[in-house]
Amino acid sequence: MRRFLATAVFGACVLIAMPAGAEQFVAADVTYVHSTQNTSHSHYYLKPSAATPPSWRSPVDYTTGTVYMHLEVETKPTSDAAKIHVCFIQGNPGYACSTYSSPFTAPGTYRWTANVVSLSRNGIVDWAKGIPSLTIILTDASPRNVGVEDVGPEIAARFMPTRMRVVITVVSAGGPYVPPLASADGGVPADGPSSRIDAAAVDRLFSTEAAPPPATPEPATSPALPPQGTEPPALPPAPAPSATQPPRAPTSDPVADRTLPNPGQSGGCAVTGGGPAPAGLVLISLAALLAHRLTKERKTLSPA
Repeated sequence: MRRFLATAVFGACVLIAMPAGAEQFVAADVTYVHSTQNTSHSHYYLKPSAATPPSWRSPVDYTTGTVYMHLEVETKPTSDAAKIHVCFIQGNPGYACSTYSSPFTAPGTYRWTANVVSLSRNGIVDWAKGIPSLTIILTDASPRNVGVEDVGPEIAARFMPTRMRVVITVVSAGGPYVPPLASADGGVPADGPSSRIDAAAVDRLFSTEAAPPPATPEPATSPALPPQGTEPPALPPAPAPSATQPPRAPTSDPVADRTLPNPGQSGGCAVTGGGPAPAGLVLISLAALLAHRLTKERKTLSPA
């Protein structure tokens, strides 16, 4: 209780003495178990707190300020030295990471700081657009990620599960740092309804290519069309008529009952039934009439 009162009084005094324009916000305050079940490559992803501003540049400029990391290790599977660091994720390539903590081998409280301008990859983050995601990364002393995907299950079991509390506070330039309360009085459970963020959601933030549109399957009943500029496939030839094939029954459709001309015949005068064309009959009649007329004229002109 004395520790709580002292911290509360100190925080109130600092806030009263804080000059105009000097601000701070707590980006994350989570207590959780860092395990193989809730991490990917030993990255524990979470959303920033509601106190995190949508822009780190305006109305208060935090980009020239300081990030304060507060780590409370409660349980640890072995005495192997471990480290953690945190990253602020905006997307690919927009993310920036803090320095590592000092190696820790046992439960305890550990603190370290990093200037925002000194965060790795700081220059490619558009801080005016805010930070939609954070990640806490547990490593060995080398440092090397200790996820199962990185070191295998046996080595991962020497570092996880580790129960810890992590508090990330960002203070603008010139502003004093108000430390968090003791874990018995503060800290938000990491498994709350809005604290965790799915690793798949972070993967989407890091995606550099738009997902291809889903393929539209062709209807099963639609025939495949030939490529543009090519001739359609020829139809199979009709079977030759059989000598024993019965004649086609007449129909009421005059077009269906009509016999088409054979392109192999000259003149194109063939009609249904195979008889002479009407024009041929007319020519024969005219020739007979002309012959008869000539014969009659010869008889008239001949002397008696």
